[in-house]
Amino acid sequence: MKKISFKSIMFLLYLVAVVLLTVLLYPFFASLTSEAGVASLQEKVQELKFVGILLVLGLQVLQIIIAIVPGEVVEFVSGALYGPWGGLLLDLIGIALGQSLIYFLVMKLGADFAEKLTGSQAIQKFKFLQNAQKRNLLVFLLYFIPGTPKDALCYIAPLFKIPYKTFMVLSLVARIPSVVSSTFAGAAFGEGDFKETVIIYAVVAGLSVVGFLVYRQFMKGREKHGTDKC
Repeated sequence: MKKISFKSIMFLLYLVAVVLLTVLLYPFFASLTSEAGVASLQEKVQELKFVGILLVLGLQVLQIIIAIVPGEVVEFVSGALYGPWGGLLLDLIGIALGQSLIYFLVMKLGADFAEKLTGSQAIQKFKFLQNAQKRNLLVFLLYFIPGTPKDALCYIAPLFKIPYKTFMVLSLVARIPSVVSSTFAGAAFGEGDFKETVIIYAVVAGLSVVGFLVYRQFMKGREKHGTDKC
């Protein structure tokens, strides 16, 4: 009988946890897309006080780990509950914690772990990151441009030997504009300024479309010229 490896056990446990959390939390995240859902959460979190802060922080960490959950939803809620600056701080701390957990899991469990969660094709797409001379700039741009798979990239970047501190600084700084827009939109919504909320998200949507088109063209260029020419 073939012996089950430690990596396989860890992956199975992680996969089960992700699936369970996704199933259990999806209705909750879906409810946050409505005004009534945000208002209800706002009331409950205010009653919980410090525990509420931990709750929102935990949601941000889970959002990074469960990459299918839109990050804008949690960032929006953070802004609605704790204002633009308090929400921004919570978001960045949660993102840092989530990314750190993923980074060390990938470093511990290796490429098989990342491949099972993102797919071998996703890893192949980002092989240009193995070019150490351009890697840092490319990582920053991928996190900075709207519409790129930022959370999936958390699982892939560690495979290309980017140092932890470098990865965290680049990714967090590059994420700030996107996080600010969602958090400030949530803060405006929480204060009843729906016009400002719509304006912010309209601008973000436009930038996301442009960013996605730029990202798609960039990736097509990488595939056309080959990763060895990065």
